[in-house]
This record gives sequence, structure tokens and C-alpha cells, in this order.
Amino acid sequence: MVLYIYEKNVVMYMKRKSDSMYNKAKYIIDNKDKLINRRIAFKRMRMYLFITMIFIGIAITLCLKLSMFNITQINVVGNNVVNYNDIILSSHIKKGMNIFRINVNEAIKSIEGNPHILSAIVKRKLPNVVRIDVRERKAKFYAYFNNKYFIIDNYGVIIDVKSDISDMRLIKLDGFDFSKAQLGEVLPCEDERKVAMLDEISNIIKNNRSNVKISIVDLSNMADINFYCGSMQVKLGTNRDLIKKLDKAFDIIIKENIVNKKGYVDVSFSGNPVIYTD
Repeated sequence: MVLYIYEKNVVMYMKRKSDSMYNKAKYIIDNKDKLINRRIAFKRMRMYLFITMIFIGIAITLCLKLSMFNITQINVVGNNVVNYNDIILSSHIKKGMNIFRINVNEAIKSIEGNPHILSAIVKRKLPNVVRIDVRERKAKFYAYFNNKYFIIDNYGVIIDVKSDISDMRLIKLDGFDFSKAQLGEVLPCEDERKVAMLDEISNIIKNNRSNVKISIVDLSNMADINFYCGSMQVKLGTNRDLIKKLDKAFDIIIKENIVNKKGYVDVSFSGNPVIYTD
């Protein structure tokens, strides 16, 4: 009985295998042309890919070897303070170099290492021209420390250290410790709100159309912020509603005609401002 079942299973297995081989052979016969075309297409694709790779290799070699791709001109755009030659020198890009061999990322990183440079973009203009676009930091504030003038931009970055600033129109900045200040670095400060405020203050100064000019910004105490317009002190309290409080103070100074007087205007609270003059 067992032998019979075994033989029956073998017969069934052989039949299924035979049917599978038959179906496979039938599929090949029925789709012979389709399979041949597919094989030909695959071989063609491999050939085209190989030829394309050869052409790419030749093109790369020519780009790196032909003298027509040697840099003949380097243009710098956007520099008003930083000297053209200083930017070129820091980029490490030289005339005669192959335009495809320059390291754009390294050039940008090196250019932006200059404290006066906010950002830089290096572009290739084929076949042989390089263009460098720079955005310079804008000097907004100064602080006097250890017989030196620290020049600061609106982001709190020290962009220069000078012995004389008589030819510059800057606003004095108080309330920061310059003992650990470094050229090219953000002002060291435990209260990050102070640095963050500098950009807002810069925009206020930029948009100020009145004849009341801010001469000193004192951020020694963020709960007791003070601006000075000549000898007139403006008490602002916190930085909340800063623009609104400044507008109110400027209006008072103009209406009361106390621009050139010594005293203070207190707009640090929501009530009626306090005005005092000597």
C-alpha cells in the first residue's frame, strides 16, 4: 500500500514537472521574437552606455587639459570696504588655473573668514571667467576699550579694531564686556537677548527719519534699557514695544524742542511719560 502511494506521488510529480517544462518551452516558442528583440535591446543599451562613458571621460579630460578653460579673468562684485586683491588672495583662485579645478566651497569658506564679509558666492562663467559676489558686514556700533575702538555690526560681530574712528559715523554701544572680545567673533555675552537686539536697533536707526539722532545705546540692564540722543536720555525699560516707545520719546523731544538740552524722557511705563530737563 505504501509503495503504491509512493509510486503515485512520483508519477504526479513527474507529470507536473513535465507540464512546467512544456509550458516554459511553449512560452519561449510563442514569444521568440519578443525575447530576441529584448535581448538585442539590452545589448544595445549596454553598448550606448559604454560609448557614453567613453565620451564623458574624453570630455572631462579635455576640460581639465585644454588651455581655453584656464582662468583669464576674476571679477569681484559687492565689495566696498574689503580690497579686491584681499578677496582674490583669500579665495586662493589665480589666473591661469583650470576653471574646473578650483574648489568653490573652500574658496567661499576662506573668503568668509574675513571679519568684514558676511557671505560669498563663487560662480564659474565658462570658459574662463570666475565671478565672486560678496556681501559685506555693515559697521553700526563701536565700543572703546583698552585704548582701542571695537567696530561692531548689526549681528554683534566684531568686524574691526581701530585706533581712530573720526571718519566713521557710528553709535556707541555700552553694556558688554570686551575683555574677552575677539576679532571676527560675536560679542561675548551671557544674556543672548542683548546681541539679538542689535539687529532690531539697527533697523530702527536705519528707518529713523526724524532729526533726533541716537548717539549711545546702553544695554547694561535689559530691564532698564537706555538710549541717548546727545545729552538727552531716553529711558525705555524693557525691550517690549521698543519701536512704539521710541516713537513716543522722539515725538516728545521734537514737540518740546529739547533736542539739544540735557535731561531725560521716561517712556518705560504705560502711563504719561516723565520729562526732565536741566
